[in-house]
Amino acid sequence: MAYAQNYIINKVSIIPEFDIRFRLDNTADQRFYGILDCQSFFQKLDFYNSKDDLLAENFISIYECSFFYEKTTRCIQDQGKICFNMDDIFSDHCHCQ
Repeated sequence: MAYAQNYIINKVSIIPEFDIRFRLDNTADQRFYGILDCQSFFQKLDFYNSKDDLLAENFISIYECSFFYEKTTRCIQDQGKICFNMDDIFSDHCHCQ
């Protein structure tokens, strides 16, 4: 039986030297982190383990990048965290179902 990988994020910070490239962290669980890249030629929402190995790669559009940034910051502000489910990254919910 396969399980969807979930990534819970509670902190967003801008990556130095970039205007719209963000690091997504879980301050309680540092086994993984995400990068929301709205600045590079290919916009992406990627997740890595603590050894910088790519765990999940998602190519997205610039409009989707804006959606993810707004959703992430809203969920963290309203609920203290957001959960990304790799089977449904476009869910409007802050929690994984």
